[in-house]
Amino acid sequence: MALSTPFTRSRNRPTKLFASSWQHYQKKDPLQHNFERDGGILYKTSVFTPKELTIIQEEVGKMITKDETSSSVARNRSGAVLPSDSDTIRILREGSLITTVIPKLVGSSSHALSTEVPVELRVYEKQGAGMDWHVDDVLFDPPQLEVVITLENTSDCQTMWKKLQHSDGGEDSTSGSDGSSIEVVETDVNSALILRAGGVSHCVSSLKRGRRAILKCVYVDKEAVFRKGEMVTQFGSSIKMRKKSKKR
Repeated sequence: MALSTPFTRSRNRPTKLFASSWQHYQKKDPLQHNFERDGGILYKTSVFTPKELTIIQEEVGKMITKDETSSSVARNRSGAVLPSDSDTIRILREGSLITTVIPKLVGSSSHALSTEVPVELRVYEKQGAGMDWHVDDVLFDPPQLEVVITLENTSDCQTMWKKLQHSDGGEDSTSGSDGSSIEVVETDVNSALILRAGGVSHCVSSLKRGRRAILKCVYVDKEAVFRKGEMVTQFGSSIKMRKKSKKR
């Protein structure tokens, strides 16, 4: 009985440290928790409203694509850079993805669509189109969020990424040669794969049939500092940017 009194007091009056930790846990959105747990990657379905998706698909469907420039990781893709005044750019800047998904992911409204890094349409329809295992280059400090949005997918391409060792493997997980857990998904239309640059290694398996069309865009902290002097897009043009300059 001598030990029961302090034990009861401890249960009813948690320490400030415990209370603070619990409050922090309660405030963290499940999207942010999952993103951080898996090393800076999240696959999210239904990222646009039906109206937003229709506008994007109709506009992008009219674009003329050309073969991608030589890349160390990508093969046999085609694509195009979206014009900055397009409805698609407006939706990416103001629509559901930036008003709902991204803020939950980072825990604040600190991010915006990059106005320097172009939004690109990328199409997988040639035999063998795919991407080797790679980690996205870090272009900004803090690192940017690279977002891959699926607009069409009748292909057999599989998107794969290596999960952290402590992450729980799901039904579509397998094991890599290095013992890591590999997540495998055939991305749905209106889904987004969001990655923190410099983080998780990922790839796209070679296409054998069908077609897959995606948008690739970048979201950055509004106070981000650019880390490189020049960035080359995948479709022939280059964008010169000043080092140490703040950008959105």
